[in-house]
This record gives sequence, C-alpha cells and structure tokens, in this order.
Amino acid sequence: MSQNSYYVVLKKDRYHEPIGPENGYGDFPNYDYTLLGPLEAKSYRSAQYAFRKIFPNLRFSDRFSPWLYPEEDMGIWATKPVDPAWTDHLNEESN
Repeated sequence: MSQNSYYVVLKKDRYHEPIGPENGYGDFPNYDYTLLGPLEAKSYRSAQYAFRKIFPNLRFSDRFSPWLYPEEDMGIWATKPVDPAWTDHLNEESN
C-alpha cells in the first residue's frame, strides 16, 4: 500500500468585524483556520493516529473536530499556507 499525504485544518477562534450591512450584521461569524501538514500515512486512520502522536490534545470526533484531508481532496485549502509552527516542528524532528 502506498503512502499518501494528509493535512489537518484546525478551526481557530472567530474574529469580529464591525456589525453593519457590508458585514452581514454578524449573522455569519468569521473564523481563522490553521493548516498543518503534509504528513505521510498509509490510511486515513493511520494519519489520525500520527497527528495525535505529534499533538496529543488533538481529537478527531464528530463535531468541532479538526478536518483531515488527503492531498487530492484539499480543494480550496491547497491555496492556504501551512502554519509555520508545523514546519518548525518538522525541522526539529529531522535534526
């Protein structure tokens, strides 16, 4: 079985913009998202396990959990930059 690249998208705290007609009166809050990855794994489940090994507080459950995407299903997230903390972690691990 070949290795696939997986990415995690974390939903962070929402940020507020001034309430008004141009911002929708606060009906739809804006969130910041963090992209972590890539991580090589054989399956979706093994990718979850690998991410949890690196970040023990990370939980993959039904609601409010991070999103795990294989590289081919990244969609709009492919244009987002990877969080610098993740790349720093990989650099420390390789040394």
